[in-house]
Order: sequence, then structure tokens, then C-alpha cells
Amino acid sequence: MVQNSRCGLPLPLTASFDCVAYTTRPADIPALPNMTLPEKNKRNVAIEAGNTKSIDYTRAYEAARATTAGVGALDVGAPLLPYFEYSDDEKAMLVRSSRLVDAVGPLPTYMVEYIVTEQIRVDAEETTEKARVEKERADKEKEKLKANMPIIGTMRKNNPRSISSALSAPVTIPAVFLMTMGHQIMLPLHWFSNNILRKANSNPHSVPMEWITAQQTTALVKPPRVQVVDLTKMAKLHGGEEAWKAMTPSIWEECSKNLMAALQQLSVPQDPNNPEPTQATEYALHANFSFLHSSTLLMIT
Repeated sequence: MVQNSRCGLPLPLTASFDCVAYTTRPADIPALPNMTLPEKNKRNVAIEAGNTKSIDYTRAYEAARATTAGVGALDVGAPLLPYFEYSDDEKAMLVRSSRLVDAVGPLPTYMVEYIVTEQIRVDAEETTEKARVEKERADKEKEKLKANMPIIGTMRKNNPRSISSALSAPVTIPAVFLMTMGHQIMLPLHWFSNNILRKANSNPHSVPMEWITAQQTTALVKPPRVQVVDLTKMAKLHGGEEAWKAMTPSIWEECSKNLMAALQQLSVPQDPNNPEPTQATEYALHANFSFLHSSTLLMIT
């Protein structure tokens, strides 16, 4: 006589029997008419106990099937029974009221897990909402505080910039510019604009450089190698000798003053009792004449 398995199939079960699908929880079924919440919990707890026992049998069978010894007299568990479903209102009440849980319990494990998961989600939403409300309240307080503050004297400029280069603070001449001029390498006038000089001071790598050997001053000492402006590369960045034609009168005056400052640093200070012309004094004569001439033209026009 053929003996049947708990699942209803003849023993032995075939190797294709799907233990995973067999232990999958079936869909819940509607509750019986007039079934109270305590009764539903009691029935579901009993169903869960039977299902757990059945799953244990099936998993033991599956594990034995994977060994060389085989399943022997083992069998899978009974088919899993469906649970009685909880309504949305019942779930909401159980999530929100621990007293109700205690009063109608015990609950099946899967329902306890659901309640804990929902409580964590609700707590997170409430925390987010509280933070949003608190931020709105703080923002309103800030706006109210701003509205009550006096407005006279509140508009201030922290980093003022001159509207004219003539009013700007003196610009430091970069050391590499001075080194280049000191070795009789003249730089185009428009390279002495405030913008180029400031950029060279704040970012020395923006100025292309090259190494040259300094002029021989004595036969006994080998002249050192020094860094100067690479004229070819600098001209590609800021224009060569012909670019001065595009300068406005104010930029020309700005560059001339900066060039004069560089020449003054490189020249020997004049002795009032024995004045000797220097490149700085000679350039000052031409520059001052040009400044005066351009100012006169502006006054006439």
C-alpha cells in the first residue's frame, strides 16, 4: 500500500519537490463573521504554532535531501494554514495603543513584527514633522526680529573697491618683474596693470618664467642663474608689444605709475646735493608730462 506524505503526495517525494514554495506563507483569509479581536489573535497564534512546526519538518527534510544519507523516513510538514486577516482599523489601533495590545493579546509573532515596524516608521515621521515645525517657528522668529530691527545704517560695504584705478591702493611690484628689469629685460607697459600685478602676487605660477644666467660681474665668481619672466609665453597670455595701443587713458596712467614705482625701486636714491639722472627720473619726466597733457585735454573737452 502506498503511503502518502503530509503534503498529500505519494512517498517518496520526487527530487523536484519545491520545499521553498511549500513553506511560503499563504494569503490571509477574511475573518469569520462577528469574530472579535481577541478571538482572532487566539486563532492566529494557534495557526502560527502549527505552521512553525510544519516549516521545521520541511526544512529538516530539505537539509537531509542534500546529504548522501538521504531523507530516510523523514517527511515534509503539513501544508501551511492561512491566517485570519486584520482590518486596516485593527492594525492602526494595535500600532497606536500598547494597552490594546496587552488587552487582546497574545498576538502572533508576525503581527508583533508588523506593529514594531510601523511604530518605528510613525516615530520617524513625527520626528521629521516636529523638526519642520520647529524650523518654521525659528524662521518666523528671525523674520520678526528683522522686522523690528532699525534699518538706518545697516547697509555697509565690507570690501570696497575703487571705481577708478587712480584711486586704488598702490600695487606691490612682483619680485620676478623686478628681477627681469634688473637684468635689462624690459617688459611691455600694459603688463603693469593692477589686474596683472595683483594676479602675479596672489598666484606666482600665473607668470611664466625661465632661467637665465646673470651678467658676469667678476672673473673670479661664476654668475648665478636667476628666474625672469618668459616674454614669449607671457605675450601669449597678455599680448605683446603692440597690445599697448588698446589701452584706455586711465589704464595707461595706471600702468605708467606702476612702471615708475618699479624703476624707483631698482634705481639708486637721488642725492639732492648731487642729482644724477636715473631711469626712474627720466621716465618720471615723460610720464608726468603725459599725465598733465591728458588731464588738460579732459578739462578742455
